[in-house]
Amino acid sequence: MRGQMPPCPSRIDQLNKRKKKFRLSKQFAQVTAMAFLITIFTLFAFPSYDTHSAYGSQQTSIPAPPADTFKRVSGYVYKPGVYKVPENYRIIDVVAVAGGFSPGAAPERIDINQEIGQEFIIEIPGKSPFPDVKKK
Repeated sequence: MRGQMPPCPSRIDQLNKRKKKFRLSKQFAQVTAMAFLITIFTLFAFPSYDTHSAYGSQQTSIPAPPADTFKRVSGYVYKPGVYKVPENYRIIDVVAVAGGFSPGAAPERIDINQEIGQEFIIEIPGKSPFPDVKKK
């Protein structure tokens, strides 16, 4: 009884190359399919707006981004200083740019959701060293 002879080394190399090519083509197909799905999702999630109507051509205007302004942040923040931030930022956003509240800060003493607008200096208060005294 004679069994099958093992394939010669060159035949094994050829088979390994084919397997590698198949794996690469399978990965390429997966990447291509993902790119296609992302493209389709993007087209449906963010549709382009038709600028033409039955009454003639309309121009859609894109609002300009808010202008950047310089704001001085001082008080109880980790990195006090002057920062360039958009005008529509809120106090909490500017505090985040300045590294966040430092220990001893009292964010409850200010309206952190207020837009900063034209203010130049933003002072973050600290907790009072004196306890609140309740009158009897």
